[in-house]
Amino acid sequence: MHEDVTFWKWISPTTIGIVTETAVYHWTCYAPSSAPDSPTQDAPVKVFDRHASLAGNQIINYRVTPDEKWLVLVGISSNTTNPAGFKVKGAMQLYSKERGVSQPIEGHAASFAELRLEGASDDTKLFAFAVRTATGAKLHVVEIDHQANLPVYAKKAVDVFFPPEATNDFPVAMQVSKRFGIAYLVTKYGFIHLYDLESGACIYMNRISGETMFTTCEHRSTSGVIGINRKGQVLSVTVDEDVMIPYVLSTLNNVELAIRLASRGNLPGADDLYSNQFQQLFQAGDYGAAAKVAASSPRGILRTSQTIDLFKNVAAQPGQLSPILQYFGILLERGKLNKFESLELARPVLVQGRKNLLEKWLKEDKVCLSLLPSRPSSSSLGLSR
Repeated sequence: MHEDVTFWKWISPTTIGIVTETAVYHWTCYAPSSAPDSPTQDAPVKVFDRHASLAGNQIINYRVTPDEKWLVLVGISSNTTNPAGFKVKGAMQLYSKERGVSQPIEGHAASFAELRLEGASDDTKLFAFAVRTATGAKLHVVEIDHQANLPVYAKKAVDVFFPPEATNDFPVAMQVSKRFGIAYLVTKYGFIHLYDLESGACIYMNRISGETMFTTCEHRSTSGVIGINRKGQVLSVTVDEDVMIPYVLSTLNNVELAIRLASRGNLPGADDLYSNQFQQLFQAGDYGAAAKVAASSPRGILRTSQTIDLFKNVAAQPGQLSPILQYFGILLERGKLNKFESLELARPVLVQGRKNLLEKWLKEDKVCLSLLPSRPSSSSLGLSR
């Protein structure tokens, strides 16, 4: 390096992000045994120049998306230009690698996220950041790299509460649980806030440390966050799966949020809500909406042979797709069929001689193989008729 390194961190198992006073570099290291034909990268490569708004800042974080298309550099500094303002000023540089463009943002903590919106066939990419100023604190969530085939995410800007005794507290870290679609926002004074990314609703807030929080990272095995404070204590925080939905229903009194969280995280506590909603829609003849409810039911409680029989027994309207095919179509968009659904879908497809369609779904891991236990299956697909 020809400059002093002011901050560095691993951004992937093979790449280090390096920050100097003027630029940000990536240093990718190849193990000779794993990539014998690839040249070892001896020197870090500059990715972008630091924005003027970060001049003199103490860099506290650097985050990148898994595909490294979006990057954000986070710094803090003393607010000397406006003594009446908040004491610690946060500055960010959001950089698009594809466009080669930077956007300066006032903020203290940031994270990238992916969220599957209701009815979407793929994940929506999001950028979330939190800031505290003299006038208040906000959590902002915006969409990046919008895809035309996906629903538009309505950007969120919600208040972040700080108690009176935390006058000088501010956000220092944010981690996102993809399973729950929850942002864990951690402050310097040891408070944690949980926000639902889809709605922006604040789910919970509490203090987890009496000491200054030093660093945090995602804790994937628990879909939570793990952190270390200045005393060296290691703190792990995650959602209590058995308590989450009853808490949202009774304390927050938010039925819609409970339904979405239960579906997204496969959480117990909303089974009756799903069953009642499915029955009401089905009896009203709204089979498409009923199919969506069944498809998104937590832990697949409605994805049973009984549900399949209900849809099979409904006659198709002239010129319209039959309810059972609507149901299977929604299931295929969402992911993989279970063994009941795979067999039921295989029957009419094989009758029509469309073996190639089943082979396509198998390659895409959309259907399950179901072998007959009493004798070898005669089908190369392993599907019984």
